[in-house]
Amino acid sequence: MMQAFIDAIVLAILGMGIVLFVLWFLCMVMVGMGVVFGDKKKKPISAVTSAAAPVVSAPAAPVEDDGEIMAVITAAIAACLSGSSQLVVRPYASSAPESAWTMAAKTQILK
Repeated sequence: MMQAFIDAIVLAILGMGIVLFVLWFLCMVMVGMGVVFGDKKKKPISAVTSAAAPVVSAPAAPVEDDGEIMAVITAAIAACLSGSSQLVVRPYASSAPESAWTMAAKTQILK
C-alpha cells in the first residue's frame, strides 16, 4: 500500500516536471522566433511614447458616435506601427437583422 502511494507521488512529480519543461521549451522557441523574425525597425518604447500626441482628457458625456472611437483607435495603432503597415478600417455593422429573441434580450438587459 505504501509503495503504491510513493509510486503515485513520483509519477505526479515526474509528470509535472515534464509539463513544465515542455512549457519552458515552447517559451524559448517563441522568444527565438521573435529574435529571428522580429521587426528590425522596432523603436524603443520611450521613443514611441515621447513622439505620441499629448493626451486629451475624455469628454464628460459618453460618446455615441462609434466612428469617432474607431478613428481614435486607428490613429493609436498607426502611431504605434509608425505608418509601416497598410492599415484598412472597415465599418463594423451587422449584416443580418436582429431576431426577436435578440431584441428582447437587449431590452431586458436595459431594464
